[in-house]
Formats: sequence, structure tokens, C-alpha cells
Amino acid sequence: MRTQLRFWMTAAIAVSAMATNGCSSTEKTQDPGPTYKYPDAPAFCAGVAKAICTDKFVAACAGSKDNCPVKLQADTCKVINTGTYRPAVAEDCVKAYETAYDDGQLSGTEQAAITAACTIVFGGNGGTGAQCTKLTDCDLDAKLQCVKGKCEVPDEVAAGEDCSADDKTCEKGYYCTAADKICAKAPVAGGACSASKPCAEEFLCVIASGGTEGLCQSKIADGEACTAGADSDCASKLCVPGPGKDAGTLDYTCGSVHIYSPFDPYCQLSK
Repeated sequence: MRTQLRFWMTAAIAVSAMATNGCSSTEKTQDPGPTYKYPDAPAFCAGVAKAICTDKFVAACAGSKDNCPVKLQADTCKVINTGTYRPAVAEDCVKAYETAYDDGQLSGTEQAAITAACTIVFGGNGGTGAQCTKLTDCDLDAKLQCVKGKCEVPDEVAAGEDCSADDKTCEKGYYCTAADKICAKAPVAGGACSASKPCAEEFLCVIASGGTEGLCQSKIADGEACTAGADSDCASKLCVPGPGKDAGTLDYTCGSVHIYSPFDPYCQLSK
């Protein structure tokens, strides 16, 4: 599933109607509303697949220019979010893929741009105060986000200020303390951390198996092992596959760019 999600970090059909005036035979055209390049989810899937299947990507994968978009369109639609499609933001997502795959490779910065643009293509139905575990559980068109397990319009507060209300979030580099409910500076390298005391953005909270508390450590450097799909664990924001020690296996390491090859799992999805 994580492999599939790299291609999809993942569109309201505009309806037009004719109104007839009850006192006249003159027909008036109602405003059909906005039109979108990708008016529905299948069109969006096709757009993402086409954006990925550039000549350079297909060549690196030793694939087929005709087959690639067909396979990836089907794959994208398999893992697509089942929430509400938001065609107004779908084109930005496809453009992020077009920019990223123009050279047939993928950098950490490009992956981050895809994630930012595509995560919000599908939203949930959760209204204000509804329970949530992730952003897309909430009604994004109402500008709701998942804050402290509830759908709220976030209200950012500064260091040292009260953050007890459901909609309060702390400014970057700070977190809401569990006991006092004030915004405190997030721990950095060597600092104690937990689920309720997250590290600053550029660090990882490393907790021993079975434990509940750990220490903040620098994110994983290029060339060091990482978990497939865990791009955010890497300083480069990219965990890439490479040939494993044993034949037919893969090892994942952090790297600044994902250079595709025929046996790459992402290439396999396009064949």
C-alpha cells in the first residue's frame, strides 16, 4: 500500500440546466458554475497517471509508453480516498506530479510538494467537533482540520499562551503541554519525548519497543536504512529502494533523489 501511495498522494461535476419561465416560452440558461479540468475522480486518476508516465520515467523503468498510464490509472483508483472529491484543488495535485516527473526522477522536495497538494484532493464529511484521526476525516471545504482529535478551524497561538480549547494549535516549534495546556518549546536532540510531547519538526522521537517515552534524535541521514514509505523519517524527506544483499530483495535507505530502475517496485506498478 505504501508503494502505491507514492504515486497517489491523490478530483461535483458541474451541472448545467435549462430553466423555463412559467409565464414565457423563453428558455434561460442557468449559470452552470465553475468548470474543472478534472471534473471527477476517474479523470483525476487519468491525469495523475499521465503526469507520471513521462518519456524519461518510462525509459528508466524499461516500460511501455502506452501501458504505463493504463496501469497507473487503475492503480491510482484502487488506493484513492473514498471521501468527497474536491475538483477545485485536483489540478494543483496533477501539476505537482508533472513538475516532479518531468526529469523521470523524484527528489524529497518534489515528494513533499506532491504530498502537500494531493493530500487534500479528497476530504471527509466531519463537521465542527466531529471525531477525527487525520486531516481528511474533516470537511476541508469548511476549512476544518483534525486538531486534537476533533475537526476544528485551527486557531494558532504563540509560545506561552493557553492552548486548552479544542481549536487552539501552537506555532511552529511548540506543542501544547498535557498538564498545563500552554504552548511550550518542542524538545530537540537529546530531549525527552512521547506521543503527547513531540519533538521539533526536524527530529524524530525514538521510543524503545514497548515503551511510551523516548529521546529526540536527528532524522536519518542519506545512505542510512529507513522503513519503506516512511519518507518523513529521513532528513532528505525521501526513503528510496535499492538492490538488497540477497538476490530479488530490496533495501531502503534515505536519499536525496529517487532514481528509477526496471526492478524498482514503483516501476513494477507501471507495467
